[in-house]
Amino acid sequence: MSVTPEPLHQRVIFKGLLLMVSGAGVFYFLINIQRGLIGLAWTELAMSVASLWLWRNVDALKALRLWSFLYLIPFFSIILFALSDSRISYGMFVWVLLIPIVSYLLLGLWRGFAMTCVFMTLAAAVYIWRFHNNPEVINTVVLANVMVCAAALWAFSHIYELSRERSQRILMKLASRDALTGLYNRLRLTEIFNRERQQAEAQRQPLSLLLIDLDYFKKINDHYGHDTGDQALVAVAAHIRQHLRRRDSAFRLGGEEFCILLPGSGREEAHALAESLRLSLAEQHQLVAALRTRLTLSAGVATLGADGDDFVHLYSMADQRLYLAKHSGRNRVISEGQAVPEHSVQEEKSPSSALQTTL
Repeated sequence: MSVTPEPLHQRVIFKGLLLMVSGAGVFYFLINIQRGLIGLAWTELAMSVASLWLWRNVDALKALRLWSFLYLIPFFSIILFALSDSRISYGMFVWVLLIPIVSYLLLGLWRGFAMTCVFMTLAAAVYIWRFHNNPEVINTVVLANVMVCAAALWAFSHIYELSRERSQRILMKLASRDALTGLYNRLRLTEIFNRERQQAEAQRQPLSLLLIDLDYFKKINDHYGHDTGDQALVAVAAHIRQHLRRRDSAFRLGGEEFCILLPGSGREEAHALAESLRLSLAEQHQLVAALRTRLTLSAGVATLGADGDDFVHLYSMADQRLYLAKHSGRNRVISEGQAVPEHSVQEEKSPSSALQTTL
């Protein structure tokens, strides 16, 4: 599984919260020193200094949600500590309403829910403990207003974060998938390759990359039209999916070009899979109803280690072998052989070579 990227708004909100707390901490420190609340005053000043330090360094923080979690625990605890002091008025309880809002915005849906559950429950306990003998504060009207307002803020925070995460998942899917075929697009290729390479190196397993180009596809578009060509691409993508294992990843790189990452597959196994794809595709008499010709493919295979240790070298070798397959008669797979001389590739570059320079 890929790691979910950090939502951009969380870092901005965290910086805003840190700046607000650093300023408010100094303000309340001065007020509480005058009121004789020495312990609370110095606690607030310490929180202010810590907030200012974090604010100056927040852009360099890696695990933002972990830092947010570690920050919110003392922040909310100081609020409850202040509320537990009998010299603090019940008006201070408005700060409790920040708990669900800040928790969901900084921690996400379920972490925010858990943080809110813990500290809202503690705040309710402190509120009842402080004012259980005060009929002006503990009465039906006041309790109803407090509970409804707190519940509404909690509910709205939960609903907002739920809808935001759903929208983010949809947008991420749209951004990472080819709209026509549903395969991953080339934007995800380097990300998934780097993840699979790390896992392959850690587990000492092979990893191969397969580049595919459909033969004479321009003639199909010119003769049958682009609608039929699009239908053929969709059918080929479905054909590729049928031959993949669970861990394999397929990509459409643009036009009639595809790429497959094969974790756990060495050169021979990757070549065999490519041959299976090639033969089974060539045997399809009518892949698309309007198409009266068979589709064939050419492919180049490269394997991690033997052909390169990073994405650029591995992709380049697979691309050169694809070039050899195309210029050796097409409808074939090449997984071994010398690299194509650089000047030869430049003279008549395949479209996939142009793609490699953009990745």
